[in-house]
Amino acid sequence: MILGVPEQEVNGFLAGYVAQKIRLGEGKEAWALMKQYYDRNTDWGLEICDQELDGETGECPGETQKVTFPEALERMLKKNGYMIGG
Repeated sequence: MILGVPEQEVNGFLAGYVAQKIRLGEGKEAWALMKQYYDRNTDWGLEICDQELDGETGECPGETQKVTFPEALERMLKKNGYMIGG
């Protein structure tokens, strides 16, 4: 539990927190905190596609796979140029 953050929003809060801390060079510590406090019970938005999404529909033309929040966050951060260890 993180004080002041509604339970249903903790993963979104932590994603933003980790991204900001990476920009400050404190990503390793933020990653450890995220792994301690993220909501392990949610599965909202935690699917990845094994192929590029269709450019017109945004649909996955291949197989989807469920991943954990830390796995999804790491993929998103790396895709956008963030280095977690920083």
